[in-house]
Amino acid sequence: MSKAKSSIGLSELDLTFPTGASLACALVFAVLVVLFITVSSATADTILFNDLTDNVSITTISTRVTAISCGINSLFEFCDFTLAPPSSTATLLSPSAATFGIAEAGSTSASDEIAYGQIVGSQILTFNFFSDLDPGATIATCSPPITNCLVETGAVQTAFQLFWSNGTVDTIQFQSEVPELPSIILLAIGMALGAPLKVMKYRAKRFQRHSSELN
Repeated sequence: MSKAKSSIGLSELDLTFPTGASLACALVFAVLVVLFITVSSATADTILFNDLTDNVSITTISTRVTAISCGINSLFEFCDFTLAPPSSTATLLSPSAATFGIAEAGSTSASDEIAYGQIVGSQILTFNFFSDLDPGATIATCSPPITNCLVETGAVQTAFQLFWSNGTVDTIQFQSEVPELPSIILLAIGMALGAPLKVMKYRAKRFQRHSSELN
């Protein structure tokens, strides 16, 4: 009887604990998952276009961004760069090209524009950022689906994300200064608000003068 109990106990242990081969497979799978997450998070990049001063710029710590060129010409300010894929085998899942305008609230004229395109025969992307001069001509007209426009708020905003076949997700952001109301508009508002006060003062003086004449 004691031997039967012993064999049953060993059988139960065999069912409860994995064999050496299955344990090794489980460990390998766990390592692969960790490596996948680590690689994906390491290659995912955030790229920020800055348009808060007279000169636009790019902020990023990405090692995949190369050939950065920023400057100004007679038409607009600009920044260009190229973005390499996150790995030699990764392919772009997002559209191969797109254009996004950046406009003020209620406007159909974009003062800034972000555009990218894929170099033919490769997974390398080229980016262009344009910003109008102050004052300047309209950079783009908001006309979806050709040019989708984002409303600038003055804060850091996400323009779009790029999705790759290996799970990497790159984030493209921008921060654009929201223009203040022109001084003439502020003057007009002040005059409009001040006009009723002047009328009231004028009527009050006339009433006082009329009262004094009656007395």
